Amino acid sequence: MKKINPWGAVTAALGLVTAVGARTFLRPCAHEDGSVSACAGAGEWLLWLGILTVAAGVLLALASGKSARVVLSAAAVGLGILTLLAPGTLTPICAMASMRCRMVTRPGALVLGVLTAACGAVSLITGLTAKRKKS
Repeated sequence: MKKINPWGAVTAALGLVTAVGARTFLRPCAHEDGSVSACAGAGEWLLWLGILTVAAGVLLALASGKSARVVLSAAAVGLGILTLLAPGTLTPICAMASMRCRMVTRPGALVLGVLTAACGAVSLITGLTAKRKKS
């Protein structure tokens, strides 16, 4: 029976929370008149980064080779860093401190990005230091 990498499963779950959150509880500001807000791009970044993180996490959970796990773990670290940088650094967010993108979206992306990068880093370290089993 194939062993599933638990860090990959956690990474996939964090990516799912990021992707779903980008459209629900973490969504950036919405204007009443239907116009696009300055922070709308942050929501798009979070959605796509979440989808990519789910894919990387699932592949990491199912990967059997050491090199594949190392590469996918490094990808998870990178995706986590991009997630925490998306609102405010990679894309602009609203200037007012009381806006939703500053109070909800940015802190949520920061927490999810740090957790994703940490899971990827633990998986990367575990993959690099794992001894090869003799059959």
